[in-house]
Parts: sequence; structure tokens; C-alpha cells
Amino acid sequence: MPRKILFLCLLAVLLLAGCASSRLNISYNASEGQITALDRPVTGTIIPLADTRENTRAYPKEVIAHTDYSGNVTYEINDKTVEEVFDDALAAELSRMGVRLVKVSGIDGPLDRETASEIAKKLRAEYPDVQVAFGGRIKDFMAKSQRTLIANDVHVTGWMQFYVLDVKTGNLLWSDYNTQWDEKLGTYDRDKMIERLNDALASLIHKSVRDNMSLRDLLVKISQR
Repeated sequence: MPRKILFLCLLAVLLLAGCASSRLNISYNASEGQITALDRPVTGTIIPLADTRENTRAYPKEVIAHTDYSGNVTYEINDKTVEEVFDDALAAELSRMGVRLVKVSGIDGPLDRETASEIAKKLRAEYPDVQVAFGGRIKDFMAKSQRTLIANDVHVTGWMQFYVLDVKTGNLLWSDYNTQWDEKLGTYDRDKMIERLNDALASLIHKSVRDNMSLRDLLVKISQR
């Protein structure tokens, strides 16, 4: 009997581990949809985005907040920090566009209006091949679920400030990009919430890169120098 109990316990652990491994995490599929590559590639770098959402010091991977009937809030986390998620998504999209990305060190971010001049100066001195730098701030990125009597009210929000630095001239292109929507889910489902965040991430990346004609015009201009 003890051996049977031990076997059942081990089986339960393995099943739970399998369930945990199958859980979705935020991902960005840059291969979806059409994107026109630059005729001439440019060399760029991503200055890691800053996660300026609330409570990120305590919960750097926090992506889902679920409130039950009693008002208790539980959080679900992703496998990467939100900064890593956005950096990877930008890298994938920019690479498809024809930007040759290189890594730099010793450059303090985030890239914004206050730091752009100093970052351009350092890049010109230490990384002369880098023509353009990308960066910004993540202001909001969360899927919230509130349990009600008949459904779960879901609210998804995404907000990023995206900056593009012309290293040679020091000119800075920037804008805010937002996405949000509300919907109802019959039952709370973590994977469905992650899918909504995938959609929010795709929306922000498409708005800031793929559909950003000002960015494309700037990159074309840089590539023709």
C-alpha cells in the first residue's frame, strides 16, 4: 500500500508539472502579416525599455490581476519581465524591417528626451557603426479580470512611449502608443488572458513600428546617407 501511495503521489507531481509547462506566456509572432523591408539596411541598437508600471519593483513579471467574489486579488506572472517581452518583440519586428541590430554596453537608459543627447554622443564615440537607436518606456501593460455573478469582466490595457534616435544628427522621433478594450469571459482562464496580452503587444508593436510611416521615412533617410 505505501508503494502504491508513493506512486500515485509521484504521478500527481508529474501531471502538475506537465500542466505548468504547457501554460502560455506572452509571445510576439513577427512573421504574421506583411512588412516591407528597407531597400538598404541600417545598423541600430535597442536601449532596453524601462518598465514604469506601478508595483513593478515587487512584481517585475506581473501581467494578470484577477479579483474574485470576495475582492481578493491574485496575480499571474509571465516567464519574462515585461521589459524583456517588449525588447524581444521590438527586435523581431525591426529585424524583419531590415534593421541590423547590435548590442551595446555602457549606455545608460532609458532613451527619452532627457537622455537622447548624451546617448547619441556616446554612441558616436564608442559605436560609430550604429546609425539609429530605439528605446522608450512601458507605461501600462496588464490584463485585469473581475469576477461577477454571471461572467468575468476583462479589461486589457497597453501603453508605451517609443523613441527613435538618429545618432548622427541627434534628432529624436517619439510618440505614445495605446491600446485597450473590455470584454467578458464565461470563466477565468489564464491562457485566454495571456492571449489577450499577446494581442495588446502585437497592437503596440504594429503601431510603433510596422504601421509607423514617420519611422520608415526616417530609416530610409538614414539608409541613403
